[in-house]
Amino acid sequence: AQKGLAHFPLLLTPVERPKVAIVGFGAGGTSWSVLRHQVERVDCVELVPAVPRQADYFPGVNHGVLGDPRFNLILGDGRTHALVSNESYDVISVDATSPKMAGNGSLYTREFYELLDARLSDDGIAVQWIPHHLLSDREVRMTVRSLLDVFPHVSLWFSPLRQNMVLLGGRKPLEIDYDG
Repeated sequence: AQKGLAHFPLLLTPVERPKVAIVGFGAGGTSWSVLRHQVERVDCVELVPAVPRQADYFPGVNHGVLGDPRFNLILGDGRTHALVSNESYDVISVDATSPKMAGNGSLYTREFYELLDARLSDDGIAVQWIPHHLLSDREVRMTVRSLLDVFPHVSLWFSPLRQNMVLLGGRKPLEIDYDG
């Protein structure tokens, strides 16, 4: 799922050197995967300060991403950052834990997706991790419907074992340039 949260939207964006925001650092795999592309900058918002301090324990996942000059770690709440920031991003990737974990449910709502839409460039893409294996079909449908209420163009990608999904939304059609 971490790689999909990076590669899918960056393969779909028409922006040559996109600015990317990531909500949630985790082990740093999404951040490292994003930086494998020609991005201008990555702002990663992490709520729990201890999480990025553990990055050295996962060198095979994050490959020292904290030392990359294009990487900017912001300690804070991702929802609040989307609410108060004046930044515009070409890709916003939400790598939050399960919506059933305390405090995370607000990152899977129409209101949150509206905040993301306000932070996206005209060609921007929002991407959300969906832990399909942890949610009921009704909860998955609610999440997808919430994104569809905000973005006219949505694409859903399953992991090989269908445990995780990556949900992408944008204002413009999401098309893969197979020749590019």
